[in-house]
Amino acid sequence: MKKFVVYIIIILFILFCILFSISHIFNAKYSSEDIYNLVQKGIENMQDMQNVCIERKNEMGLVKFYYKGNKRKLLVMESNEDLSLSYSIVDLDKEKQYNVSDEKKLMFIQNETYFNKGLQYDVFDSISSKGYNFWIELSYIKDEKINEKDCIFVKEVTYNRQEDGTYKSNSDSDEDIRAYWIEKSTGFILGGATIKPTQTNATPEAWINSITFGTVKDSDFDLPTGYTVYDRSE
Repeated sequence: MKKFVVYIIIILFILFCILFSISHIFNAKYSSEDIYNLVQKGIENMQDMQNVCIERKNEMGLVKFYYKGNKRKLLVMESNEDLSLSYSIVDLDKEKQYNVSDEKKLMFIQNETYFNKGLQYDVFDSISSKGYNFWIELSYIKDEKINEKDCIFVKEVTYNRQEDGTYKSNSDSDEDIRAYWIEKSTGFILGGATIKPTQTNATPEAWINSITFGTVKDSDFDLPTGYTVYDRSE
């Protein structure tokens, strides 16, 4: 009789594990491939950054990024730090960067051949590059409506190559990882945070308040006149 009860308990335990696994699979509404495709959709919706304005807020303040052709402008709207920088313009055609302080009437010029296109491209590049020693995927955590945006909350999972040639994820690690909020309708990555692998809730460290297209003008990249210029590009 006791053996029978033990067998029943074992069978029930196995059934519970199977049901739990099935439930977990169905609760994972987005596979890593689904999330990759969503981020890629966001890249396509960015229209190659040809005429885009992005407003982003983080603990340091509020900034606007203007992109048009081969130019990018970073405009400081609000700052929680004592910054003299008012805005910075990168012109890849001239291979120069112009850092401007309206307060001090100064402009610093330096050589520059690259500008960052933002979080969307950084994340897409990281999940598109599958290296020999490791690769990164995004794993679904949950649906979340945040700042009136309908998003999915995801985390980075890194697979590292072991000595035997197999790959192991960092899911059991206690090291901090990156997590993101991706808007379902557009694929735009609107925010990011640093979390533990087992963490399911977080507050954005940075958040994109708005993304607008077709509003950037050539005059947004006009340089000031009458300022003291320090040219370090020569």
